[in-house]
Parts: sequence; structure tokens; C-alpha cells
Amino acid sequence: MKNKYLTYSLLIVFVHLLLLSAFYPAGNICQDKKGSESGIEIADEILNNILLLYDVPSQSLLSETYPVNPNNKVTYLAEGTSERKFQEVSFLWPFSGMLSGVVTLYTHTNQAKYLSMLEDKILPGLDKYYDNVRLPAAYQSYPTFAGNSDRFYDDNVWLALDFCNLYVATDNKKYLDKATEIYDFVYSGWDDVLNGGIYWCEQNKSSKNTCSNAPGAVLSAKMYNITNDEKYLKDAINTYEWTKHHLLDTSDF
Repeated sequence: MKNKYLTYSLLIVFVHLLLLSAFYPAGNICQDKKGSESGIEIADEILNNILLLYDVPSQSLLSETYPVNPNNKVTYLAEGTSERKFQEVSFLWPFSGMLSGVVTLYTHTNQAKYLSMLEDKILPGLDKYYDNVRLPAAYQSYPTFAGNSDRFYDDNVWLALDFCNLYVATDNKKYLDKATEIYDFVYSGWDDVLNGGIYWCEQNKSSKNTCSNAPGAVLSAKMYNITNDEKYLKDAINTYEWTKHHLLDTSDF
């Protein structure tokens, strides 16, 4: 591998893949040479290594890479953004992968240790990205201790999806309340420009992308399934139809 610095968002992908292969084991992807470890066990090992290797104890958060890039340099930013330096902890996007990974482990195993990890480590860390000064409240791209940073609609969609899943798994209304709050932010990014659609970034309303709108439709559908509130069904249909009409590439059918 040419780049020895791995973002832990990449490692979280392995958590999801291992979980999937644990429940769809036809290819035996998750078995080691002795065939003794399940996908859940491997995913758990990866998760604990992430928490160990990427830990930033002074902030109770995680670093962007392991090993840490020189000067905490971040080089993968989108749309020509200049590389960032001296960022001690990760952006929201990779940290949110931890929420997704641990929620997935909890929902598939129902093991209390994963819920405790969420309550004691992941959610308190996530709170450091929470901005309730700018309304609607949402999670910004870098912790608030460093001041205001951009708030991305797609990042927040994925958080809301995780909170929906966590609510279904626990029946704890605080998770549904959080999903609802984030939902309100996400759909504050919908306007009549281009006849609808959700922007990518609150502070840079120059594009409406699939990464915000496609999961936005999924979020609306999940919220409808949970609440039976027709407004969510309407939003799901409108978002799906807008995405299909404006963003579907018909040339590769």
C-alpha cells in the first residue's frame, strides 16, 4: 500500500464488511486459516484496535490517521480544498464511522458492552462536534472547541440514520429525538433552487449532490416507518423522485 497512513473510516468499512459476511457466510470471507473466528469476533478486534491506536487521550477523541501524519496533515479534502495541518483530532465524517460501526455491532449482537461503549465513549465524543448555536442544531465538521466549522448535510444524514437504528434497537426515545432534530437540519437544506433537493454544505450552497439526497430519502423512509407520520413519507417520495430525475446517470443503463 503506497499510503501507510490509514484513516480509521477505512477500517470501519471492514467492520461492516465483516459483519455482513458473518451473516452471509457463503464465501467464508470472515474465517481465518483455522476457521475459528466469526465475523463478529474479527469486527470486535478491529474496533478495539481502532480505539487503542487512534486514541487522542487529551480530547477523548480519535486522530485522523494512524500513524499520525506529520503535523497532523489532512490531504484528502474535497473540491480543491487546501490540505489542513495541526488538526489534533479527526473530522466528524470519519468519527461518525465509529457510531455506525458500534451501532451495527450492538444491533446484531445485543451485547451490553457495545451500548456501554456508545454511551461512555462514542456519543460523548460526538457531542464535541455538536453545534446548537446555529439553528437548526446539527453536527459540524470539526469539534466546537476549535470554533465554528462547516456543517455538511450528508454527514448529518448518516448520523440520523444511525440514531434511527439505535432507537429501533433500544426503544429509547432520546435516540429518536436526536434523529428528529438532525432530520430538521437536513431538510433545512432543501429549497426551490433546481426545483428542490438538499445541498451538500450549509456554508457553501453551490451543489446538490447524491451523497445528501439519496440517503436523505432513506432517512425519510426510516422516519416514516418508525413514526407513521405522513410528512416523512411525502419527503421520502419527493427526495427519491428529485434524485432520480436530476442525478441519475442514464448513460450506463
